Amino acid sequence: MIVQAVSMAIFGVNEFAARLPNAILGIIILVVSFNIGTRLFDEKFGILWVLSWIGSLLPHFYFKSVL
Repeated sequence: MIVQAVSMAIFGVNEFAARLPNAILGIIILVVSFNIGTRLFDEKFGILWVLSWIGSLLPHFYFKSVL
């Protein structure tokens, strides 16, 4: 909520400013998942882990919503 308020203070009260923090968080989660996957096993596992995250439905519902 605080990050969305900051985003709206910078970009104005609009849909872009409301969804930007969720989009940034989604990208961070993918990068962190890839890094953890490569440290646990190898790069191929990291890619598969990220692809499975992208292919699942729940993250898309969360990041498309403005919570």
